[in-house]
Amino acid sequence: MVALRATYPRLTRAVTRPVGVLSRIGDQTLFFGRAIGGTPHAAVHFRKEIVRLIAEISMGAGVLAMIGGTLVIVGFLTLATGGTLAVQGYSSLGNIGIEALTGFLAAFINVRISAPVVAGIGLAATFGAGVTAQLGAMRINEEIDALESMGIRPIEYL
Repeated sequence: MVALRATYPRLTRAVTRPVGVLSRIGDQTLFFGRAIGGTPHAAVHFRKEIVRLIAEISMGAGVLAMIGGTLVIVGFLTLATGGTLAVQGYSSLGNIGIEALTGFLAAFINVRISAPVVAGIGLAATFGAGVTAQLGAMRINEEIDALESMGIRPIEYL
């Protein structure tokens, strides 16, 4: 294989790329399956830890700072969405001759549809990033390896 790779580097790259992609997809599928399959075991055996993590995420010490940062992000996202909606609405309504209704369309869609969706996406992204950072810090501090050495299945526990 080493001789083939040295002789035909483009060919071996073209062959190994799809294999690597399929391998990563398989690894993620296996992880998701283990996580979903371990949910009942975690709900029975790690009830206190689940409640503690939910309380820490929802009412932790940094929630006010996190929500304050989220408000700024959601404000910029809403501003960008509203601006895009106004420009596209003006262009689209101009095609049929009623561009004067752009303000009504933008106000209606921003309040009813755009702002709630953008706020939900912003909050979900903020909380998801916080959980990911917490798990990354646990991996760096070798806390996950310590759970494995104690015989606790870390995917279900965390």
